[in-house]
Amino acid sequence: MKRGNKAVSPVVSTILLISVVIILAVIIFLWTRSFIEEAIQKEILGKKKPIENVCSEVNLKISLSSARELSVVNVGNVPVLSIDVRKEGGGISKIENYALNLGPGDSKTEFIYIEEIYNKITVIPVLLGETGNSKKAYTCPEETGIELELN
Repeated sequence: MKRGNKAVSPVVSTILLISVVIILAVIIFLWTRSFIEEAIQKEILGKKKPIENVCSEVNLKISLSSARELSVVNVGNVPVLSIDVRKEGGGISKIENYALNLGPGDSKTEFIYIEEIYNKITVIPVLLGETGNSKKAYTCPEETGIELELN
């Protein structure tokens, strides 16, 4: 056996190999976790449901006065945090958010400025759900919105 050749002992090489595997496993776990969205839950009448399923249960009555005041009445059982108002017309689309905090049976009136180029608005509900121990706003799909044609 020659003296003077230096090598890594089997114990040190095993520890290094295990460390590299653990570091790679943590990196892969954190990377894949970014692909999976945390499920947002909404509690309605004591039952928790995925918030995507609750959007179809939102029941709002919307009216727009000639003075451009938007009246919103929540006639359903789902509390609504806010609404997104999508204005469309002339090839232009713009979304504005209005915080309303409408509980079941509540109503609010909000003045919205609508330029002459817009000929349609869509009112889209935004709900407040829970993910673990935090609360998170969720905008319902546009298909669940209420459309109003403007004159």
